[in-house]
Amino acid sequence: MPFFNPFQKNKKVAEARLQPKEAELPREKKLVKDPSGVILRPHVSEKASQSQENNEYVFEVLSSATKLIVRDAVKRTYGVDASKVRIINVKPRKVRLGRFQGTKPGFKKAIIKLKIGQKIDSLSV
Repeated sequence: MPFFNPFQKNKKVAEARLQPKEAELPREKKLVKDPSGVILRPHVSEKASQSQENNEYVFEVLSSATKLIVRDAVKRTYGVDASKVRIINVKPRKVRLGRFQGTKPGFKKAIIKLKIGQKIDSLSV
């Protein structure tokens, strides 16, 4: 770029911008190889057991799990297809026992709605 005329562009910079960039290869989806570690345990509550009538199951999952990872883990572990996955972060709670205070750690839970006609036999009530 010339020193005295800031509006005049440098030809080298303009030519470099016109050259096409190398095509990047699309990334492959990195899903968990071992799905047994993603789903920690079924979340047992009155509301969760009532939601099983609507073909929805509730699990506690890893805090780093995403919807795609949970969907893949359910398919590999239980052999069923999920039509919808919702994830909720449960906040940590303060607890007290007498004069001692502490916190109950938070966790992440996933609500999985299965396709029509499918169910998980080991969790059915």
